[in-house]
Parts: sequence; structure tokens; C-alpha cells
Amino acid sequence: MKDTEFAYAVARIRSNEARLLSTASIETLINSQGYTDALKILSDLGYDNLESVGEEKALANVLRSAFELIYSCAPDKKCLDFLIVRNDFHNIKALIKCMVAGIDAEKLILSPSVIDPQVIGEALQKKDYSLLPEFASETVKRAYELITTTMDGQTLEVFLDRKSIEASVILAKQSKDEFSIALANLMCAVADIKIALRCLKTNKDEAFIMGALADCALLDKDRLCEAVLSGEDALCAYVKNIGFDVFADSIKKGYAAFEKACDDMLMERVKHAKYQCLGIAPLVAYYFAVDAQVKTVRIILSCKKNGLNNENIRERVRVLYV
Repeated sequence: MKDTEFAYAVARIRSNEARLLSTASIETLINSQGYTDALKILSDLGYDNLESVGEEKALANVLRSAFELIYSCAPDKKCLDFLIVRNDFHNIKALIKCMVAGIDAEKLILSPSVIDPQVIGEALQKKDYSLLPEFASETVKRAYELITTTMDGQTLEVFLDRKSIEASVILAKQSKDEFSIALANLMCAVADIKIALRCLKTNKDEAFIMGALADCALLDKDRLCEAVLSGEDALCAYVKNIGFDVFADSIKKGYAAFEKACDDMLMERVKHAKYQCLGIAPLVAYYFAVDAQVKTVRIILSCKKNGLNNENIRERVRVLYV
């Protein structure tokens, strides 16, 4: 699509950006007098009543509303699918596991999603995977075969997590938007490095590592796997070699610092969309902005529950869009 076709959508997003939490608002939250006080401040800042709705549900609603906003005004809805396809793979996991266990998956389903969960359920029931989009049909078939032949939940999880990462790249490429493709590739690289570090910390073998890593245009799976098997220093050296110095530095500081570095890098990559007047980039960036905001609020509330001091909280909060 022509970038000019997004003019109305971008205008709507710009008006909503003013409602995003500012650095000053986050600082007020950090300085709150405990968990209950933080909830009251969030209510004043426009969040649902977290006490009555429930913290997780309220935060999930914030992110869902952000997607509904960009989806409602985007002239081409499909160009946003790469942002939410991870929910589809969560739903695939839930539906397959619940089918095998003979229980109802309704309460486990996430939205928004690219595929109607009922269609996934129908495809599984009928063993008719042609009902599903091309990016999911063979994956769902293989996933069902895996769980029914091995009864190994971890193998299913690893397989679907990898396919979820790859599906985001596939859908971004289908949008033919350079910003979305570059972002999806970066998300894929970040996910692979996260997987590599988890595999290192849990002493996974080569077969497991290679099965968990997604195909990625920004790194070499074989070399990343080799680095994991060689230890933390080798992993940091490889990550530096491919241009992710900040990740190498944060790995040495611990997993919490590494996770923050990952989120902050993605935010820095989308921040320049604030200065674009046309195209899909401002819509995608707005969704990332709300996601970062929700993660930061979740972190602050968790820290308040556990009695961490304000300086420790500041070390954990994410870079914001505004």
C-alpha cells in the first residue's frame, strides 16, 4: 500500500500517544508508598481499577485495546498480523494440550489473534489442516503428531515457540513493508539470543538447542549453537561479533539486565517512528510503546509487592516511547 493511505491512521495514533505514560508518571509510580498506593496512582492515570478487575486482566486489556485501536484505523489490517501471531501459537498449544487431556481450553485462549481459535479447534477435530492459513497448517499438523506420538509437552512447547518466532517474520514479509520486515528480523534475533542464553543456563545439548532456535536472517544458528556449547564467554563473543554489544555486556550482569537490554533495544529501533507522518511504522511503534508501558507497570507492581527499594526498581524499568 502507499504510505499516504495511512495518513488518517497516523493522525489518530498521534492523538492517542498523549495518553501514554510519561517518564514523570513512571517516576511517580516508583516513588509510591507500596503496592496499594501504586494501584491508586495507576487508576488516576487512566488504568482500569486493577484491584477489582485483577492486575493481569487489566494489563492485558490495555495491550488488547492498543491493538484494537491500530487495527480499527489501519487501511490494511493484514499488515499488523505479525505483531499478534504469538497469541495464535499460544492458542495452538492450549487447544492441542486440552484436546489430548480432554478438557475445555476456552479460559486459556488469548486475543487478539490472526486465526479464529474455533477454526484451529475445528482443524484439529477434523484433522483437516487445510482450514488454516498457510503459515500455520503444516505446523499445527506436526504439533499434533508430536504430542500424540511422544506425549512430551516440552518438545511441543519448543517446537511451537520456534514456529511462532518464524511466523512473525513470514507475516511481516507478506506485508512488504520494510520497517515491519526489519523489525520482525530483529525480534527474531533477540528471541534466538534469549533462547541461547536459557539453553546455556540449563545445560541443553546440541540437538535441543538447534531445535529451539528459529531461522534468522541476522545470525547463524550453527555458530550460535556452537557458542552456547562453548560457554558464556563464547556466547558473549559471538553476540558482540554480530553487532549486539549491549547484549554481551548485559549477559554478564544477569538475566534481568539482559531482558531489559532486549526490550530497550527494540524500543530504540521503533522510536524514530515518532517523526514519521505516513506509513505503517507509527502504528507498529504505538503498539510497542504500549507493550513497553505494560511491562514497566507490571515490573513496578511486582517490585512493590516484594518490597524492593526504588533504586532497584529503576534498574528494571524499560525505556519508554515518550
